[in-house]
Amino acid sequence: MAKSLKGAAATKLIEDVITAPGVFVYAELMDLPGIKSLAGTQYDSYLELLQIFSYGTYGDYKAKHSSLPKLNENQLIKLKQLSMVSLANETRILPYSRLLTILDLPTIRALEDLIIDAIYAGIVSGKLDQKFSQFQVHSTMGRDLRPGQLEELLGALQDWSNRTKEVLDSLDSAIAEAVANAAQKTENQKEWETVRQATVTELVTAKTGIPKGRREEAMDVDIVPSASSSGVHSRRKPTAVETGSSAASNARKRHRGGP
Repeated sequence: MAKSLKGAAATKLIEDVITAPGVFVYAELMDLPGIKSLAGTQYDSYLELLQIFSYGTYGDYKAKHSSLPKLNENQLIKLKQLSMVSLANETRILPYSRLLTILDLPTIRALEDLIIDAIYAGIVSGKLDQKFSQFQVHSTMGRDLRPGQLEELLGALQDWSNRTKEVLDSLDSAIAEAVANAAQKTENQKEWETVRQATVTELVTAKTGIPKGRREEAMDVDIVPSASSSGVHSRRKPTAVETGSSAASNARKRHRGGP
């Protein structure tokens, strides 16, 4: 309908749209030539009213209400709900006292009814905290962007992207440093173990006087007294095979009664 409507017919459509339950987004309507053509005409106030419903607040309407069309009760309720959505996009905790002041509501009961209706309409979700007199916001719908807000949003996203990149670069550096330190620690452990083994070998060699390579051989040699001039002589320990053969020979001698 809006594609072909102009003038007074377009203003009637605006009134219907801002009153209709469940309609909370108006940017597509404002982009139509018939609606844009209201600017600078006697119906300019209706276009401004539509802009307030699209991305403005109840405070914006109250500041200019004398030059704008008068709103009925349903339209006022919707505009206050949309204003609450804008507030919820700024902070997740909305004190009752602040909402009562900004939305011009007489009682807490009227405020909670407004919030509950907004929750059922699907434009905001959260919890009514009566103990602390506040509304805890969980999520909200997205409102239309006012002129110039897209550039601001893109700039904010770019700043966030840059900060995120800096954090990621810092984390990568920290990880690389940790890996390098771990590798160096492993290398130091290997060097320490090598030095320890060498030190133990030197101490054992100094104490026994026998190099490590010959200590195993020395364990197979008995030192026994000798009548020779040296006073001692070495005797090789019998192997397991020789020991077994000697034991078998002695057993045969005892069986024959021999010595």
